[in-house]
Amino acid sequence: MLSPARLLGFAFTNADFLFEMDTDGKILFALGAAKDLVRESGEALVGKPAGKLFEPSEGAKFAPSPRP
Repeated sequence: MLSPARLLGFAFTNADFLFEMDTDGKILFALGAAKDLVRESGEALVGKPAGKLFEPSEGAKFAPSPRP
């Protein structure tokens, strides 16, 4: 896993929104244009389900994978 600090430059290059999630779909780290795109700060998104940031049809792609 890359260090979130190493990705900092990418998040601000084109006013992008960058987030990292765990295998359960929960946001671990978020920065960049979160406020502009989803109306919440990156810090406020930590711990929330990543799928909730998108339309339901797209958010399903961020749902946890079934475990064996």
